[in-house]
Amino acid sequence: MTTAVRMSAPQLLAFDFDGVICDGLIEYFQTAWQAYTQLFEPSADRPPEGLADRFYPLRPVVETGWEMPVLIQVLVQGVSAEDIYAGLAGYGAALFGGGWGE
Repeated sequence: MTTAVRMSAPQLLAFDFDGVICDGLIEYFQTAWQAYTQLFEPSADRPPEGLADRFYPLRPVVETGWEMPVLIQVLVQGVSAEDIYAGLAGYGAALFGGGWGE
């Protein structure tokens, strides 16, 4: 004899697309690194030591997803956190020939 288990619909279903409820920084960085390698074709297939730790505190400057690989590129180029806070979208425009993030 089998016993049926009755499942009920959840009373609350939350979607966390921007990391407010759950910390998604590790996944953001991993995905951004994958996109970065496709866009910029670095010689190394692994991120440089410490890059993720420099990326995490700068996450608030990212307004849309396309800026994440740009953030990695400017970090790899040695741009300071202060300069990144001053205008990440401007770096995207410079990297991609204008029109991005303007």
